[in-house]
Amino acid sequence: MAAEHLFRLGHRDVLCIGGTPEVYPSWDRVDGFVDFMREAGCPVPKKMILAGDFQAGSGYDLTLGAMGGPSRPTAIFAANDLMAYGAIRALAELGLRIPADVSVVGFDDIKLSALFNPPLTTIRQPRLDMGGVAVRLLLERAAEPDLEPRRVMLPLELVARQSSGAV
Repeated sequence: MAAEHLFRLGHRDVLCIGGTPEVYPSWDRVDGFVDFMREAGCPVPKKMILAGDFQAGSGYDLTLGAMGGPSRPTAIFAANDLMAYGAIRALAELGLRIPADVSVVGFDDIKLSALFNPPLTTIRQPRLDMGGVAVRLLLERAAEPDLEPRRVMLPLELVARQSSGAV
Protein backbone atom coordinates (compact mmCIF):
# COMPACT_ATOMS: atom_id res chain seq x y z
CA MET A 1 0.00 0.00 0.00
CA ALA A 2 2.81 2.41 0.88
CA ALA A 3 4.71 1.60 -2.32
CA GLU A 4 1.62 1.98 -4.48
CA HIS A 5 0.81 5.30 -2.80
CA LEU A 6 4.28 6.70 -3.37
CA PHE A 7 4.46 5.30 -6.90
CA ARG A 8 1.16 6.98 -7.80
CA LEU A 9 2.60 10.24 -6.49
CA GLY A 10 5.50 9.86 -8.94
CA HIS A 11 8.23 8.63 -6.60
CA ARG A 12 10.74 6.29 -8.23
CA ASP A 13 13.83 6.76 -6.03
CA VAL A 14 13.03 5.54 -2.54
CA LEU A 15 14.78 4.65 0.68
CA CYS A 16 13.39 1.73 2.70
CA ILE A 17 14.16 1.53 6.40
CA GLY A 18 13.28 -1.79 7.96
CA GLY A 19 13.57 -2.84 11.57
CA THR A 20 15.76 -5.56 12.97
CA PRO A 21 16.12 -8.19 10.21
CA GLU A 22 15.30 -11.05 12.60
CA VAL A 23 11.82 -9.61 13.19
CA TYR A 24 9.93 -10.96 10.21
CA PRO A 25 6.90 -8.62 10.14
CA SER A 26 9.20 -5.66 9.61
CA TRP A 27 10.99 -7.28 6.70
CA ASP A 28 7.71 -8.54 5.24
CA ARG A 29 6.78 -4.86 4.99
CA VAL A 30 10.06 -3.97 3.30
CA ASP A 31 9.89 -7.02 1.00
CA GLY A 32 6.35 -6.10 -0.04
CA PHE A 33 7.42 -2.52 -0.74
CA VAL A 34 10.48 -3.61 -2.74
CA ASP A 35 8.48 -6.24 -4.66
CA PHE A 36 5.86 -3.68 -5.70
CA MET A 37 8.50 -1.21 -6.88
CA ARG A 38 10.36 -3.92 -8.84
CA GLU A 39 7.14 -5.08 -10.51
CA ALA A 40 6.33 -1.45 -11.35
CA GLY A 41 9.68 -1.17 -13.14
CA CYS A 42 11.49 0.81 -10.43
CA PRO A 43 13.71 -1.61 -8.51
CA VAL A 44 15.04 -0.37 -5.18
CA PRO A 45 18.86 -0.64 -5.07
CA LYS A 46 20.19 -2.77 -2.21
CA LYS A 47 22.09 0.22 -0.83
CA MET A 48 18.70 1.91 -0.33
CA ILE A 49 17.31 -0.92 1.84
CA LEU A 50 18.59 -0.37 5.36
CA ALA A 51 18.06 -2.05 8.73
CA GLY A 52 17.17 0.02 11.76
CA ASP A 53 16.09 -0.97 15.25
CA PHE A 54 12.49 0.31 15.34
CA GLN A 55 13.56 3.43 17.25
CA ALA A 56 13.47 7.04 16.05
CA GLY A 57 17.25 7.33 16.43
CA SER A 58 17.92 4.69 13.81
CA GLY A 59 15.51 6.34 11.35
CA TYR A 60 17.36 9.60 11.98
CA ASP A 61 20.86 8.15 11.57
CA LEU A 62 20.03 6.05 8.50
CA THR A 63 18.30 8.96 6.79
CA LEU A 64 21.26 11.29 7.40
CA GLY A 65 23.58 8.70 5.88
CA ALA A 66 21.37 8.03 2.86
CA MET A 67 20.78 11.69 2.10
CA GLY A 68 24.50 12.43 1.99
CA GLY A 69 25.06 10.72 -1.35
CA PRO A 70 24.91 12.18 -4.84
CA SER A 71 21.46 10.78 -5.63
CA ARG A 72 18.88 11.55 -2.99
CA PRO A 73 15.66 9.57 -2.69
CA THR A 74 12.43 11.49 -3.20
CA ALA A 75 10.62 9.29 -0.68
CA ILE A 76 11.27 7.24 2.43
CA PHE A 77 9.30 4.24 3.63
CA ALA A 78 9.94 3.28 7.26
CA ALA A 79 8.69 -0.05 8.60
CA ASN A 80 7.30 1.68 11.67
CA ASP A 81 6.20 5.17 12.62
CA LEU A 82 8.99 5.77 15.15
CA MET A 83 11.70 5.33 12.50
CA ALA A 84 9.66 7.59 10.20
CA TYR A 85 9.72 10.30 12.91
CA GLY A 86 13.50 10.03 13.05
CA ALA A 87 13.68 10.30 9.26
CA ILE A 88 11.53 13.44 9.33
CA ARG A 89 13.76 15.03 11.94
CA ALA A 90 16.88 14.26 9.88
CA LEU A 91 15.29 15.70 6.74
CA ALA A 92 14.29 18.87 8.60
CA GLU A 93 17.84 19.30 9.92
CA LEU A 94 19.13 18.97 6.36
CA GLY A 95 16.82 21.80 5.34
CA LEU A 96 14.57 19.56 3.24
CA ARG A 97 10.84 20.18 3.14
CA ILE A 98 8.36 17.40 3.70
CA PRO A 99 6.68 16.51 1.38
CA ALA A 100 7.85 19.09 -1.16
CA ASP A 101 11.40 17.68 -1.26
CA VAL A 102 10.99 14.22 0.28
CA SER A 103 7.84 12.26 1.15
CA VAL A 104 7.78 10.00 4.21
CA VAL A 105 5.48 7.05 4.92
CA GLY A 106 5.49 5.00 8.11
CA PHE A 107 3.70 1.90 9.36
CA ASP A 108 1.51 1.36 12.45
CA ASP A 109 -0.50 4.60 12.76
CA ILE A 110 0.32 5.13 16.40
CA LYS A 111 -1.66 8.01 17.92
CA LEU A 112 1.17 10.53 17.69
CA SER A 113 1.30 10.12 13.88
CA ALA A 114 -1.77 12.29 13.36
CA LEU A 115 -0.28 15.01 15.58
CA PHE A 116 3.29 14.90 14.30
CA ASN A 117 4.60 17.79 12.21
CA PRO A 118 3.82 17.17 9.46
CA PRO A 119 1.13 14.59 10.19
CA LEU A 120 2.54 11.23 9.08
CA THR A 121 1.17 9.23 6.17
CA THR A 122 1.15 5.68 7.48
CA ILE A 123 -0.33 2.22 7.21
CA ARG A 124 -2.91 1.56 9.93
CA GLN A 125 -2.97 -1.84 11.59
CA PRO A 126 -6.16 -3.10 13.26
CA ARG A 127 -4.56 -3.36 16.71
CA LEU A 128 -7.74 -4.33 18.55
CA ASP A 129 -8.46 -7.11 16.06
CA MET A 130 -4.83 -8.25 16.32
CA GLY A 131 -5.22 -8.67 20.06
CA GLY A 132 -8.42 -10.66 19.63
CA VAL A 133 -6.84 -12.96 17.07
CA ALA A 134 -3.80 -13.47 19.32
CA VAL A 135 -6.01 -14.50 22.24
CA ARG A 136 -8.04 -16.85 20.04
CA LEU A 137 -4.89 -18.51 18.66
CA LEU A 138 -3.43 -18.84 22.16
CA LEU A 139 -6.60 -20.52 23.44
CA GLU A 140 -6.62 -22.86 20.43
CA ARG A 141 -2.98 -23.76 21.11
CA ALA A 142 -3.70 -24.36 24.81
CA ALA A 143 -6.55 -26.71 23.90
CA GLU A 144 -4.54 -28.48 21.19
CA PRO A 145 -0.76 -28.17 21.84
CA ASP A 146 0.25 -29.99 18.64
CA LEU A 147 -1.66 -27.58 16.41
CA GLU A 148 0.38 -26.42 13.42
CA PRO A 149 1.54 -22.79 13.60
CA ARG A 150 -0.33 -20.46 11.29
CA ARG A 151 -0.24 -16.92 10.19
CA VAL A 152 -3.32 -14.71 10.16
CA MET A 153 -3.34 -11.66 7.90
CA LEU A 154 -5.67 -8.82 8.85
CA PRO A 155 -6.66 -5.93 6.57
CA LEU A 156 -4.54 -2.79 6.60
CA GLU A 157 -5.45 0.76 5.66
CA LEU A 158 -3.42 3.56 4.11
CA VAL A 159 -3.90 6.79 6.07
CA ALA A 160 -2.72 9.57 3.75
CA ARG A 161 -1.65 12.69 5.63
CA GLN A 162 0.61 15.65 4.92
CA SER A 163 3.99 13.86 4.96
CA SER A 164 3.52 12.53 1.43
CA GLY A 165 3.00 14.39 -1.79
CA ALA A 166 3.64 14.33 -5.52
CA VAL A 167 7.12 14.68 -6.94
